Amino acid sequence: MRVRFGLHRDALEPTPPRTVVGEINLGPLGLLGLLESDLGIPPVAAHPSEAIAAYRECLADCDDWVRFYHRSFDVDPVGVARTLNEWRQQWYLHGWDGHIPEGVGGRLGDLAVVESLAAERVPPGVGQRLRTVHALLDRRRTQVREVELLDAPDDLPRAWRRVLDHFACTTTSSSAGRAPWNSDLGKLQALLTRDHVQPLTGDGSLVVIRAFSRDVTAQATAEMIRRLDDPSDAVVVASQDGIILDNALERVGLPRAGFQHFSPFRAASQVLKLAFALIWQPLDPHRLLQFLIHPVSPLPWRVRGRLAAAVASQPGIGGPAWQQAIAAIEDKVEDVEYWTTPARHDASQGAPVSALTSRTGRLVAWLATRRAVAREGEETAVYGAAYSQAAALSSTLDRLADGGRQRIGKIELDSLIDDATRPLPDTSLIAEAGHVPVTGHPGNVTDPTDQVFWWDLAPTRRDLASPWSNDERDSLASAGIDLPTAEDQLADDTRAWLRPVLNCQRRLVLVVHEEDEGRHPLWGRIQEQIRHGWIDVPLDESLLRGEETILDKIAIPTPPLERKPLPTPRRWWRIDQPLPVRETESYTSLNRTCYYPHQWVLTYAAKLRSGGINGVADGPLLKGSLAHRLFERFFTDHGDWPSLDDDEIHRWLDRTIRDLIEKEGAVLLENGRGVDRQQVITTLEHGLVRLLDHLRTANVRGAKSEQNVQRPFPGSVLHGEADLVVIDSDDNEAVLDAKWGSEKYRQDEIAAGRHLQLAVYGYALGEETWPSTGYYIVTTGNVVAPDAHFFPRAIVTEGEEVQSIWRKSLVTRDWRLEQFARGEIEVNADAEPDDASEPPDGGLETRVGADRFDEFRWLTGVAPFR
Repeated sequence: MRVRFGLHRDALEPTPPRTVVGEINLGPLGLLGLLESDLGIPPVAAHPSEAIAAYRECLADCDDWVRFYHRSFDVDPVGVARTLNEWRQQWYLHGWDGHIPEGVGGRLGDLAVVESLAAERVPPGVGQRLRTVHALLDRRRTQVREVELLDAPDDLPRAWRRVLDHFACTTTSSSAGRAPWNSDLGKLQALLTRDHVQPLTGDGSLVVIRAFSRDVTAQATAEMIRRLDDPSDAVVVASQDGIILDNALERVGLPRAGFQHFSPFRAASQVLKLAFALIWQPLDPHRLLQFLIHPVSPLPWRVRGRLAAAVASQPGIGGPAWQQAIAAIEDKVEDVEYWTTPARHDASQGAPVSALTSRTGRLVAWLATRRAVAREGEETAVYGAAYSQAAALSSTLDRLADGGRQRIGKIELDSLIDDATRPLPDTSLIAEAGHVPVTGHPGNVTDPTDQVFWWDLAPTRRDLASPWSNDERDSLASAGIDLPTAEDQLADDTRAWLRPVLNCQRRLVLVVHEEDEGRHPLWGRIQEQIRHGWIDVPLDESLLRGEETILDKIAIPTPPLERKPLPTPRRWWRIDQPLPVRETESYTSLNRTCYYPHQWVLTYAAKLRSGGINGVADGPLLKGSLAHRLFERFFTDHGDWPSLDDDEIHRWLDRTIRDLIEKEGAVLLENGRGVDRQQVITTLEHGLVRLLDHLRTANVRGAKSEQNVQRPFPGSVLHGEADLVVIDSDDNEAVLDAKWGSEKYRQDEIAAGRHLQLAVYGYALGEETWPSTGYYIVTTGNVVAPDAHFFPRAIVTEGEEVQSIWRKSLVTRDWRLEQFARGEIEVNADAEPDDASEPPDGGLETRVGADRFDEFRWLTGVAPFR
């Protein structure tokens, strides 16, 4: 067998298919696997994270206060193990035999001591596997007879050179330039090979496309490739973000080339992290919600959906919403409790290894079952990847338990999970038949090709810093380790980026993104030494100005598009059928009917709503909810509240607020929320005490919180829930609506006659005599009311009587219902009102301006769907 071997051939390689027998293109991992198979060496099945865990144990066994890694190891043992294991793997790859010469101390001496354990305990890396292959090649044969080296022998690590010395090797000669000498491309090749500068003529053989957006240049590049007579005669180089170019190829109707996007945020990669995020104290409701809505979960969606809605509305576990969701679940209750309410541990003290292994084992068992029953294709790949990651973590935890570890801290566990959940590809993206040859590394362009499209000629940012001092490098060299210098690495990079240019025969297209900081060395030489003369395409500017000549010259089509202006805000929607009328009304629906009809239509007729589980409640919404729940619990627990003294009230507050926040406002327990949490606690305590002062001053003898109210009115039935209904010693009744803040807003509302909410509750409770009404502002502890008849200490804002507001609302509602019957919907948003917006006599005044709480504001500028 003849092997064409290149250092970068494990990734996408652009060699077109050839009709040959007994020849194969391989990279380092491919050739190593082939040789191991031929020599009967068992494959290394260990996950990379297992090597890090094993090396961590070796470091721990050798650790004492004099080791150079001691202090860092105490803080981040997994991170230290990862870094030091990478160092030793590089040593092996560049010729190490596992020993350091006697007398060498310091860091190298410490690592030599650790290696005396690691050589036996840690799964072998590539360098160690090559040593094994090298030793067996002296006495065993393989099917490989000849190797064509696509890279210079000196570019190969020493371990590879030793292995390849066993085969007949030939080296691909480097090209001095394949384009005609008098073409612009040929002149560029002469510059790069002989440092010969010549003026360019703009013959089209050298094109530079410049733009800011990668999506724009990808689309332009795809259009150019689509117009080629034979795309197989071209090569595309995309060192990074090739998935953007692949998407553009698909958009223009070309086969996908197989670029991948590796991400740690694939669904399978998040299972472990979310499952273990719930074992720490305090509970993180954001992670709990993510666990419940995640597509890969040990709980079925019919269970998770209910729980997710509960957590979104009341962030925590154990509140009324959570209990109602649990009560509605007929089965899986034990599983719900196991996954969502495990024993929680202090992050600094760590969790017992036994508990972690148990949780991981349960995940492994579940994923094994799902993998076995998964449908073919993408689902199999997702669950297979998740299973392998969980199994790797399980193996690591078992190794730690066998080594005597009792507890693992949060930081260390997160590092172990990160190592187990390496970035994964998108399994739905594959190379399609007939795609243009592509590569992710310029060094892979080793054969002549007519055209090269180097998309995203980005600045190189290779880390050339070495962790070793000159003395240490000398010691390593005496141990047979031939580490490349910074100069060696730069030379390797230069030889790699020269290849696409020198092997191009007819046209080279370079795509440069101007938002990048710095520039690629190739682009730098062109700008500084040639300066001008190539076909320069400032793509953004050309597209904006409509300069079709230059774009047509390089085969980028620019068909004219009809200009479509954005829709202007409309005051009215009209449909060709009447809208249905609700049988019941609440304050919310009545307010929308009167003031914001489009909201009523989209909510109740179209049944649109925002996602209820997109995020957990927070901010004023959560704080107001906590205040309502605190008042409800107080008046439910204390029917005899007038007899309570201050000490009893404060003791109850201390117990209840803590429990309330844990079960219904756990976001306030997150790190960094201490000040916010204390402000909320103080405000709630002050708010309840001030409320009781107002009730005592008003001689209130009875109070009911969250009281259901219902009363018929012409054409419908009004229903709702009053925050607080109170009765004084003279049997006078009042209703308070609790608000977290916005005291000034409520005063202005009453003064302008817009306090419809108070009118609704007044009507609902006023079958015989209308009650007094007002707002209770939690943050200030003030009652804001139209009068002080019931609450002597209320802040009085004179305004229209609530009875009058109610009568006007009925007139306005009838007017709106007539519009609905004609299919007319007023959109009270950004458009100016017209004559049709004027309410009838005796109706509520139409509000001008959008509702700041309108969740449909992004829909109000377009015509309705039919």
